Amino acid sequence: MRVTLVWSTAQLVRKGTPIVGCPILLTDGKLEPAPSLWFVWLHEHNSGDTRDTYAAALALWWRALLLKKIAWQDVVASDLDEWQAPRTCRSATALLRCTAVVMFYKWAKQVGLIEHLPFTLARSSRNRSLAKESDSADTPRVPRPRADKYRFRTSTVAEFNATLAANPRVSETLRFRDELMAECGRFVGLRAMEVALMNRGQIAGLNTDDDVHAVSIRRKRGKIREVLFPRMLVHRLQRYVALGRQEAIHRGRETYAHYQDPECLFLTDDGRPIPREYVSKIWRRASLAARIPSRFHVNRHTHLTLLADAADAAGLDALEVARQQGGHASKDTTAKYVHRAELIRTQRTRALIVNDLYEAYRAHAQNAQE
Repeated sequence: MRVTLVWSTAQLVRKGTPIVGCPILLTDGKLEPAPSLWFVWLHEHNSGDTRDTYAAALALWWRALLLKKIAWQDVVASDLDEWQAPRTCRSATALLRCTAVVMFYKWAKQVGLIEHLPFTLARSSRNRSLAKESDSADTPRVPRPRADKYRFRTSTVAEFNATLAANPRVSETLRFRDELMAECGRFVGLRAMEVALMNRGQIAGLNTDDDVHAVSIRRKRGKIREVLFPRMLVHRLQRYVALGRQEAIHRGRETYAHYQDPECLFLTDDGRPIPREYVSKIWRRASLAARIPSRFHVNRHTHLTLLADAADAAGLDALEVARQQGGHASKDTTAKYVHRAELIRTQRTRALIVNDLYEAYRAHAQNAQE
């Protein structure tokens, strides 16, 4: 059996309102009512990014149930535990998928599709006090996916350029767009989601003659933070708006009957808004082609680490400068970048000392031979 996700058009109507862009789950071309209704609920109560991420996770769960020939109402805790046990992804991804499945069953119980909740996720040791009233003490608890050891990584300029050069795209316009998205991560410190949500109007309205280019970036849950952009990057982004983006809009009007120009800055080849996963996948594919496996978020790590180092060298508060540019709510998160910058400075100093000692030894040895 084949499980597929399709996205609704204006023909899907709820309470007299057309629902466009909502996922629908199909099994061999037949509608699956329960998950599709949950997707509509997600469409009305969450962001499009959250909706699509949870829909993709539930589609994987649905496929696993069909392979085991288990009805979705008859699952038990061991089924979820076995599903997430073969770790083919990072722990954060596994936890997100399990969370999506549990949320679906909680919604099904709330609307009366099932009588009892088959399972829930065990609360982490840090959040034991945050028990929810909907989680009965009798509900079986599935262990959370074990967290991977966090590896804080930065990249060099050579690695960044090699990854850009390895981009397999043939179109120069798309290569230019992918390069700009990567530079927004590397030289501004944006997350993949923030790159996808950038607004074209703000970039087009900036004056490249100004010294300060502050742009309001939308984050998840509608939060706004102000970020400083380099002048040359602003100029390159405006070039994309005037040329490459217009090509995508033209193709969109040729492809879709009722096409409208989206507010977001970066577009796909046929003029649709770029989703967050697309930004990450583009970079991941190029890094694998360059044989430098890396995540898009490494660009953000690198920018904030270098920013903290430069701020400290200029006599500024490195912690506050990096926190404002990175948009961290807690200084504890920013402290990782400052600590990393200190380690890099210490390593650089040690390297100079080691080099000087060895060069002095070689000079002394050469003089002794003469």
